[in-house]
Amino acid sequence: MKTPFFRFLSITLITLGLIIGISYLILKTNYFGNQSAKSASVRLTKPPVALTQLFPQSVGKKWTYEGFAEYRDTRSLLSIQKPKNKSSILEVMNFSGKVADLSGGGSKRNYNFHLRYLFSKNSVYEEILQADTPFPHQIHCLKILTLPIKKGATWQQQIITQNAHIKKDATWQHPQIIQNTYKIKIKPESVKSRTENGKLIVKVHNQITFTNPQTKKLQAQILELRTENGKQIVKVRYRMPMSGMPNGIYEEIREFTTGIGLTYFENTFDENSENRFQYRLYELQQ
Repeated sequence: MKTPFFRFLSITLITLGLIIGISYLILKTNYFGNQSAKSASVRLTKPPVALTQLFPQSVGKKWTYEGFAEYRDTRSLLSIQKPKNKSSILEVMNFSGKVADLSGGGSKRNYNFHLRYLFSKNSVYEEILQADTPFPHQIHCLKILTLPIKKGATWQQQIITQNAHIKKDATWQHPQIIQNTYKIKIKPESVKSRTENGKLIVKVHNQITFTNPQTKKLQAQILELRTENGKQIVKVRYRMPMSGMPNGIYEEIREFTTGIGLTYFENTFDENSENRFQYRLYELQQ
């Protein structure tokens, strides 16, 4: 039979144990909860490694590509920037390049081009800032990759193509891309449309106007993942409706290699499906 002293001691020990247990749970929740929040915050300030590992991470690199009909271009990575303002774009890679002039200087076309890669928390966009027809890429702002990076993965991209007031043949697919490209604020409620003289007018924040915009759905799929010389290669196909193409469908094939970026490009250019333009990486200067 327990004396009053032992009963008191037992109750005291049990109570102490409960207090210590509850205190530990509170401390654990607060500490690890804060750490998780901090980790989540860190993850949101830079794009995931699964995307960035497929591209170069230092400026000064120079790529030379060669391909169909003596095509040749050279492009350089000028800068890698982290946007200071709050944005869904977490990293920007800026490139400049020049297509070889096979006319010997007799052509009046502009052979220089400028493009950039825009990294979000789950996707990469290629945006063409300046280019003339010698540069073969057809889509001015293309979602080139999105997570997850695995064979068979698919995604879609709604594209509105129309001559805009800002830039010839401007392409608008994603409000956030437009916001970063033209440095204007875009909110969903600011996208308005109306019919005027039988034409559909779409305005974004009263600064970008598309007359009779045509919506086209681009479909992309990762066709293959393979490893060569210790580097992963991701092969992607892009398709979208376009007049003058085989069965009215424009198609691109691209390959991206770990640490290098784009290493192969192929696309249709007329109604004959057997006619394919292509170029591949010829030389990479570190």
